[in-house]
Amino acid sequence: MPPTDLPRRMTSNSQGQLYSVWAVVLATFLGSPLAGGVVMSINCRRLSQPNAARDILLWTAILTVGSLLLGGLIPQEMRLVEAMLVGLQVFVMYFLAARLQGRAIALHLEQGGEIASYWSVVVIGIVCGIILLWTLVALGLMPAPGTLLESNSSPDRL
Repeated sequence: MPPTDLPRRMTSNSQGQLYSVWAVVLATFLGSPLAGGVVMSINCRRLSQPNAARDILLWTAILTVGSLLLGGLIPQEMRLVEAMLVGLQVFVMYFLAARLQGRAIALHLEQGGEIASYWSVVVIGIVCGIILLWTLVALGLMPAPGTLLESNSSPDRL
């Protein structure tokens, strides 16, 4: 995937607001690498790079699926390893955002451009996380939220 950080022409009035690298990190933490990819993809579209936007969505979807598969291999008792996997995802997305869009964001700010709201990033991250959760439940790869609590508190276990 070629760097998307320096578009052919940058005019601050045609770009609107761009999301910062930290916005990508926040979306990834709240939702998944795919949520961070959505934020990076929005930046690419605002930088007039629709092909890069598509590529970023594809690669972050692959990263998300790979992380889920890897997470499925981790035994339930190893919660620390699961937390490290989430940290690794966040780090990878920070690296990608900084590498692919860092200079374009800096140039955008130098030209008087603005950073997009973090509130929209929170919404993107949470919505992506909820969609991912319910997709896993619908595919039968994960129990529905609350079913584990019900099975653990059943009278048979007392």
